[in-house]
Amino acid sequence: MEFACSLASSESDESFIRSLYDLADKSQLKPCCKNMTIMDRTVIGILDKDLSKDLQLIADLDLEKAIAKARQSELVKSQVQVQTAAASSMPTPGSIKKEVEEIRRRNPGYRNPKVSEEAQQVPTL
Repeated sequence: MEFACSLASSESDESFIRSLYDLADKSQLKPCCKNMTIMDRTVIGILDKDLSKDLQLIADLDLEKAIAKARQSELVKSQVQVQTAAASSMPTPGSIKKEVEEIRRRNPGYRNPKVSEEAQQVPTL
C-alpha cells in the first residue's frame, strides 16, 4: 500500500495530520517507521512552505516537535487574522470626529455637557 497524502488548500494542518495517522494505521508500515513517515509527510505536506523549510532545518526534529510547531503556526495565523479584522473594524479618530460633527450639525442646539470640577481632577497615585 502506498503511503501518500496531500493537504487540500482548505484543510487545516490538524486535519491533515489526523489523515496521516489514519493512513499510517491502515498501511503496512512497521511500527518503528510509522512516526518517522508521519513526520516526514507532515513536514513536506503542510501548505506553509516557510514553516516546512524551518522544520527541515531542525536537526533533532521528531514527530511531536513537528506537530507542535505546525499547530502553533496555524494558531498564530488565525490570531493574526482575528486581530487584523478587529483592527480594521475599529473607528479611527478621524471617523469619530466626523460622527461628532454630524451629530452637532443635526442638532444645532446641542452643547457639550459641562464636566464637574470633581470629574476633571486626575487622581494622584
